[in-house]
Formats: sequence, C-alpha cells, structure tokens
Amino acid sequence: MKKKKILLITVPLICIIGIIIGVVHYKGKQVDSKKESNNSTELADNEKSDGGTSNEEVKDNSSASEKSDVDQSDNKEASATTAKKTDTTKNSKSVAKNEKWIYEKKGYYLYKTNSDKSNKTKVKTEPIWDYNIDGNTLYYISASEGSNGIELKSLYKVNLGTGESKKLSDADTARLCVVGDDIYFDKNCEVFTIKTNGTGLTKISKEKGSILQKADKEFVVYTYNDKGKTMQATVPTKYNKHQIGAVEEVK
Repeated sequence: MKKKKILLITVPLICIIGIIIGVVHYKGKQVDSKKESNNSTELADNEKSDGGTSNEEVKDNSSASEKSDVDQSDNKEASATTAKKTDTTKNSKSVAKNEKWIYEKKGYYLYKTNSDKSNKTKVKTEPIWDYNIDGNTLYYISASEGSNGIELKSLYKVNLGTGESKKLSDADTARLCVVGDDIYFDKNCEVFTIKTNGTGLTKISKEKGSILQKADKEFVVYTYNDKGKTMQATVPTKYNKHQIGAVEEVK
C-alpha cells in the first residue's frame, strides 16, 4: 500500500519537473535566438554603415579623380593655347631669317644684320608695308608716305644676293602670302594670285571689297561685306583635290 502511494506521488512530481525543465530549456533557446538575431541585426547595420561609407568614399574618390582629369585637360588646353600664341609670335613677319642674314622690319623699313646683330643695313630705301622672304628672295608690298598717311602701291620681287628688283603687279594689299610658286594679294579691293615669276595673274574673289586673310596650298581665305554682314569665303586652290569651298558669316 505504501509502495503504491509513493509511486502515485513520485510520477506526477517527475512529470512536473520534466515540464519545468522543458519550459526553462525553451525559454533559453528563445533568449539565445533573440541574442543571435540582435547580433545579426547589429552586424548587418555595421556592414551597411561600412558599405555606405565605402561607397561615399569611392564616390568622393571618383569625383576627385574626374576633377583631376578635368583640371589636367584644362591645363593641356591652356598649354596648347599658350603654345599656339608662342608659335604665332615666332612666326611674326617683323623678323625673318635666311642662311646668312637676319631681316627685321622696324616701322616701314626693312633692315638686315649678321647673326650677332652687327653690320645693320637698310635693305630698301622705300617704305615697305608687308614682306615675305623665301630663301634668297624677298617679296614685298611697297608703300609711300604722303599727307594722307601710307599709300600701298606695288608688289615687288628682289634677289637678295644681287639686289635685282622686279615689279610683279600693282597691289594695295595689307597682307601678302607666298605659297610655293604662287603669291596671293589684294588688288583694287579684290583677291588675286600671281606666279613668283610675274606671270599668270588671276582673280580669286568674286565679291568687290574682298580682303585676303590667309592662304596655303589647299585654300585661300578672304572676307567681304554683304548687306552689312561680314562674310568669310574659303576657296579651294587648284591643288585641292576635292574642290569644295565654304562661305560663312563672321560673328
């Protein structure tokens, strides 16, 4: 009877203890799971924070790199512009050279000197407006000083070795371009070309009041006025294979 009574008390007690242990174990798992979840959340937040900072840093670095590239590009453009200006200064017709002499125009007169600037001599006694030296040959536009100022007169060719001078054409040009065997200049407010030997005088421009701007082997460029607008014509030379020109307004 006593054994039966003990069993009746022991069995429920064991069940209660088992239930308590199960509940404690379950709550422990919940706490551990919550801790792991919190740790995962914190880790994710940290990674997100680190990733955001990294992206901002990358963006900042990228922006800095782009800015650096732009600055370098600007510097290159500025350098290229400076180089062009320097080249223009070097190519100024105020000073020219051949194998023996240095030629320099001061005022309206052309002088020659040795390389050490000694033995200065006036090349021509008459005033010169513009000139071009090609090897041992001088091409120039003669001028005269009068009561109304400088008057442009003629295109001349001079052998610098012998001093022999030859008039090639009347000319009232402010600019003279010698390209190979061709000379480009203004005459009677129109653009002409002539051979360096004085033959083949040919009119280039079609518009009255044309002013020569520049010329090379492929194109001749001049400006003129059309109903109050300044126009620029680019005309192909006979050496240009495509023979395509252009006219545009100068703004």
